[in-house]
Amino acid sequence: MASSYTANNGIEKPGVGEQEGAWGGTLNTNFDIIDRVLSGVGSISLSGTTHTLTTTDGTLTDGMYRVLLFTGALGANNTVTISPNDQDKLYFVVNNKFLRWHWSGLIIKKNFRSFEKNAGSR
Repeated sequence: MASSYTANNGIEKPGVGEQEGAWGGTLNTNFDIIDRVLSGVGSISLSGTTHTLTTTDGTLTDGMYRVLLFTGALGANNTVTISPNDQDKLYFVVNNKFLRWHWSGLIIKKNFRSFEKNAGSR
């Protein structure tokens, strides 16, 4: 049986009998993912007009942070997209720096603090 991944946070579930004697790397990565999902604070540097928060199965990615601190120097509005968009997520967002940025069609103004839930496309 091959490995599979949890639906919302990409935590690897090794198949029965898979990775015998060599599962330490997978387990350590899974604990790092759990730590990031529960209480990770990520400084996300925005530039240009778009940024994608990505969650990739079995890999530490910026879409896994619980708290998002947006940094960078924008000359124009920035649209932040969640990928994939079918996962349930809860984000706490701090936007101290920018005049505004877009989140799923919502315009967030400077000094705004919010929590956002991505309900996925279910």
